[in-house]
Amino acid sequence: TKLQSLPLIGSVTVDKVQLQSTYGCIWTITFLSNLGDVPLLQHNGLLNLRGTNVSLSIAEKIKGSMGPHHVVVKNLEEGRMYAARIAAGNEAGLGPYTSVARVASSFPESPSLSLGIVTKSSAELIYSEPNPNGSNIESYKFEWTSSSFDSLTTATARIACNDESEILGSFKFVYGVENEARSEHTVPIDARSTHEEISLALGAIKSINEVKVSVVTNNLSELEWRLTFLYDIGQLGSFSIDSDYLRCQSEDEEALTLDNVTTTAAPLPQNYGSKFFSRVYPQAVLLEGLEENKVYFVRAFARNAEGYGPPSNLVQIVPTATVPGKPT
Repeated sequence: TKLQSLPLIGSVTVDKVQLQSTYGCIWTITFLSNLGDVPLLQHNGLLNLRGTNVSLSIAEKIKGSMGPHHVVVKNLEEGRMYAARIAAGNEAGLGPYTSVARVASSFPESPSLSLGIVTKSSAELIYSEPNPNGSNIESYKFEWTSSSFDSLTTATARIACNDESEILGSFKFVYGVENEARSEHTVPIDARSTHEEISLALGAIKSINEVKVSVVTNNLSELEWRLTFLYDIGQLGSFSIDSDYLRCQSEDEEALTLDNVTTTAAPLPQNYGSKFFSRVYPQAVLLEGLEENKVYFVRAFARNAEGYGPPSNLVQIVPTATVPGKPT
């Protein structure tokens, strides 16, 4: 309590060991809230200590570490080239810079669909290429069903400290952990992030589309979220939580509990199908194997290096045979 009343100290724990042979004590102080290499504590002398050959020394036992650093730069213009560089500085000045260039891009906009030639078992769909938002469009995903696309896959994620101490630090969602070489992960997410911030972080996983995050439990010692995948149909890959930079305030490693991210796949829509196409010219694709006189609904997504964009307009198809047009 005395230490924590000092400015810039933050939250600490103190362990005391009594030395029987020298009639002294060793206090081990652990900084819980101040991360990194904090300044060494100092004392103001021995005037208030009593005894024979009294001494007092302070030494660093374990140097603190901040872990990876992340800086978010806002208000960038889509499609514009930016250069970023970082230099480390100390009392002697700045060291050399490191630089990297990257195109500021985002998900593509939605394509526009219209209906072309329809037969009793196939349909031609004509699409317009959307604004790529700074990154070339790589492919398109077409989906169709005879019902609706309202069946949504969901998942739950939970983090807790079983000793009821506060959850501190950050974590990442990892997708596709069954193949570590191809897995994707979010940027670090602070334990106190809002559901909007978590949803935005999940947008970094390019293999899935938009995710809506809602809060189930939000306590200091327990966090639980519900993830709703707005446009991903059927069974998804595996999700997990990378907890390397999470901890309980009590510093009890066994108190931290991570439940497996449980995914519940909704039933597939009736007569559901999907197909991927690279950029094709003319901008038309053919859907085959449709059932005559059945009503289908079709939508499409464009994908660039940042991931999938929002869905297109819905197009209704009724495969049917018609008489040929007038010859010329």
